[in-house]
Amino acid sequence: MEYCITLSAGACTKLVYKHGEKAFVCPTGCGGSDCLPSFYGAYTSCQDAAGACTELLTCCNAAQPALQTSCIESQKSYVAQPYGDVTCKSVLTSYRSQKLCP
Repeated sequence: MEYCITLSAGACTKLVYKHGEKAFVCPTGCGGSDCLPSFYGAYTSCQDAAGACTELLTCCNAAQPALQTSCIESQKSYVAQPYGDVTCKSVLTSYRSQKLCP
């Protein structure tokens, strides 16, 4: 992951996080909490985890009945987190290695 800063008269005017061909632009200038979603998107892309929470939900729905409810509740909590897809990817990898879902 990398980032690019655009300067004008010595002041930052634009901040872009990049991963490969994907760019995540801060919506307003160069700082503050408004840039966090852009950073989270780039970090998730860097971890190759985009869409992992959707995959985890599919896994949960296909899991054994005894695991389904707790799996789905966990997935819901991960989705609500800034790095949710990164966490979901880790859990999904673990479940698949244990053959708990396809």
